[in-house]
Amino acid sequence: EEVKIKGAKDCVAGAENRIKEIVDDLENQVTIECIIPEKYHRTVIGTKGANVQTITSEHDVQIKFPDRQQQQQREAAEEPEEKVQSEKSDIIYITGNKHKCEAAKKALLESVPISEEVNVPYKYHRFLIGQKGEEVRRFMKTYEVNVSIPQADQESDVITITGVAEKVADAKEGLAAKLKELEKEEEDRVLRGFVLEVNVAASYHPTIIGRRGVTVTEIRKKYDVNIQFPEADKSEDVIKIIGYEKNTEQARDHILGIVSELESH
Repeated sequence: EEVKIKGAKDCVAGAENRIKEIVDDLENQVTIECIIPEKYHRTVIGTKGANVQTITSEHDVQIKFPDRQQQQQREAAEEPEEKVQSEKSDIIYITGNKHKCEAAKKALLESVPISEEVNVPYKYHRFLIGQKGEEVRRFMKTYEVNVSIPQADQESDVITITGVAEKVADAKEGLAAKLKELEKEEEDRVLRGFVLEVNVAASYHPTIIGRRGVTVTEIRKKYDVNIQFPEADKSEDVIKIIGYEKNTEQARDHILGIVSELESH
């Protein structure tokens, strides 16, 4: 059982320590079970095995998932009453140093997806979904989670986020930030919807509109407002200016300036 190491003093010491580490790992090597429902195995393994490879590498262990095909064949051959309470297809085996195995087991269990419900007012759901679902797909890809939004006819405020605990927490923060953004946009829409009515004799309307609408287009662009004239055949005097309150007042003053000039002719 004696092993001789020959070489430079420093290298011999390093080799000896490494051999002792290997021996310690072998002496403490165990195989433990980690029970995770089979439906979550694909998520735990990760895309192209990335997640389980990371755990294997970080904790220096071997991880064996049940053979899905063999399990299905065994289940097909068994009678229902003979099935064991704890499904073999749920058991993952971890082999390595006992301390490292426990750490790897913890990491595997943390990879099991969870679902959390978040309250988001129904009126914002269409903005979260986006055109043809583009927004929600982008959100799911960014945070690596699945988002379930209830059908429109349910008018429910509850949105479900499913994924690894850490990713779900990040997604909830991202959703909260998005919600604030939507609330701000809604507030802005209300402010932009201010309506100011101004009475101007219908006979002046064509001049305010201008040839091919040039004059009114300039006013709209300058003050960032929408200007609505009554239908020509109704001979009504009221012009509606829609936008931020301050902008509508400036546009009104501009229009009244044109009127004043016309009246002075």
